[in-house]
Amino acid sequence: MRSQSGKRRAQPRPRKVELNDIKVRRYLEQRPGFLEENPDLLGTLIPPEYPRGDGVIDFQRYMVKRLQGHVRDLDDFQSRLVEATRSNFTNQIRVHSAVLMLLEASSAEELAHMITSDWTELLGVDVISIAFEESATIPSKMRGVGRLPSGWIEANMAEENALILRGDIIGAEEIFGPAAPLVRAEALVRLNDRAGAPQGLLAFGSRDAESFYPGQGTELLKFVGQVVERMFAPWFKKSN
Repeated sequence: MRSQSGKRRAQPRPRKVELNDIKVRRYLEQRPGFLEENPDLLGTLIPPEYPRGDGVIDFQRYMVKRLQGHVRDLDDFQSRLVEATRSNFTNQIRVHSAVLMLLEASSAEELAHMITSDWTELLGVDVISIAFEESATIPSKMRGVGRLPSGWIEANMAEENALILRGDIIGAEEIFGPAAPLVRAEALVRLNDRAGAPQGLLAFGSRDAESFYPGQGTELLKFVGQVVERMFAPWFKKSN
């Protein structure tokens, strides 16, 4: 806005409002539903302590504090639950994409390459390996597949240990080859013999020692193992 002299009038600066106990109290009196609209504040406010006389303990104050602690714990649990749900959803999308990729494989060699190379970035791990026991006949074109001593699967991954999750370890060279020194956590999935394909091992390795640990969810890993079993079977059948 300009004055008659043509000069622009300076806009008034907004006044800073300094809060004090009286102003806060008046505001809350005018907004009786404020705490109902902002229930999270109840977990931070300190309840009043009323004198009850000598030797009398104000249990109400302790009960309120205890309830506030429960509220904070529930909030923390809810946050962890939401984070875990988002992580599981992301992992599901990755696994679905990885499985769809395998459907495009036109040879045993390409299938093995997709799993041991392309999957590492897609699934967010550092190394993935596939291995079969030495007694198994591997298709000649299936490069990139490791070999395990005969009887290794039954000795190390019996049915009750068909899926192993371990952290804070050093990877075994017989499983991860040259990348073994980098591996600090592993997920080992047993591949059962199916339609001519021998039993074997699908191994995921990570530099992060906390990537895999006992008690972690295994449903997606089991699913991946079952898919790999079925995808390899036709190529072994053709080579026989």
